[in-house]
Amino acid sequence: MMMMMMMMMMMMMTDDGDDDGDGDGDNEYHARKRTMRPFNDLVDNIDSTKSTCSASGVACDTACQAFDTDIMATASADFSALPDFAPIQTQIDAVKAMNLSGIAYEAKAGVDDISGLVANSTAEIRTIYFGWGLSGLFSVIVVISLLGICCGCIGQDSEKLPTERSCMSHCGGRLLIM
Repeated sequence: MMMMMMMMMMMMMTDDGDDDGDGDGDNEYHARKRTMRPFNDLVDNIDSTKSTCSASGVACDTACQAFDTDIMATASADFSALPDFAPIQTQIDAVKAMNLSGIAYEAKAGVDDISGLVANSTAEIRTIYFGWGLSGLFSVIVVISLLGICCGCIGQDSEKLPTERSCMSHCGGRLLIM
């Protein structure tokens, strides 16, 4: 009930019902009127339910008549002690103007982009490692061939038969065969 009264008070803060523009008007009267109207509707609904209940049977009638709405009908509230909600309403309007939905959608798009970047960077790392491995393999082949040529040239002795040449010459030949 208190929450309903607070919400109604916030709704009425924008219009004090005073046409002279000084803001003091009869706020209390309008607040009471706006708050009591739904309250009186509630009392009327309870009374109508009680009358429908009394037509349905004795047991139900006893339970319904035990609910007294006279206290609710004479209830009143002192609205003069309520604080001024205009600064709070101004802050609420400022938050509404920020377009929080748009900010949230931008943040979600940023998070979605980050997951794509992580997936791409993982694929890039794998590609880099694969490239290094393949380059290393081809480099080993080239280095072995160059070592074979160098060893063969250094160990070459044209006057000796191929079966009588040095170990360096044999090593160069084997490296070239690999």
